[in-house]
Amino acid sequence: MFSPASPWELTSASAGGRFGSAGILPGMIAILSARSGGVEGGGQQFAVRGVSAGVLTLRGKGLAAGQGWPPTYSGPVRYQVRSLRPQIVAAAADIGRRYGIGRVGDPPFSGDARVLADLVVLSVLYRAYLLFARQADGDDFSRKAKSIKADLDATIGLLPPGAPGNSGVPARRPWGRASR
Repeated sequence: MFSPASPWELTSASAGGRFGSAGILPGMIAILSARSGGVEGGGQQFAVRGVSAGVLTLRGKGLAAGQGWPPTYSGPVRYQVRSLRPQIVAAAADIGRRYGIGRVGDPPFSGDARVLADLVVLSVLYRAYLLFARQADGDDFSRKAKSIKADLDATIGLLPPGAPGNSGVPARRPWGRASR
């Protein structure tokens, strides 16, 4: 619930002070909706500014703390905080292994670190859209996956010459599927 005295703080007795142990971290997005009659997928979105026992401190997305309009709920609130953090961590580790980055004894990466960040983001998005396409059997998700795949392939071409995987196509793509 939100208090008029602290309009940016969501307190939850039912969470029992477990916001932090649930893996909620600053920077994640909280989706809020009224507990009764809330539309699935709807609601207001805010960035998590802080996490403490039983309290989520929010801020407007892209805004400094206290700027913009605070959440507008006067009663019980349903909240969701979704994250692709586990997938991002796994993709970063996978790309590091595949391109020889971060291992002891390897030469330092000589390219633009933003290219590596783009590879991580694009590989996570590609996997997510493939999953959505299989689950929803939707053409929109398939088209988006193909578009992301093209961006992913183009980003691999931005790796510096001589970097593992930039002599064409890497031996194993970080987003590939097993086949029989």
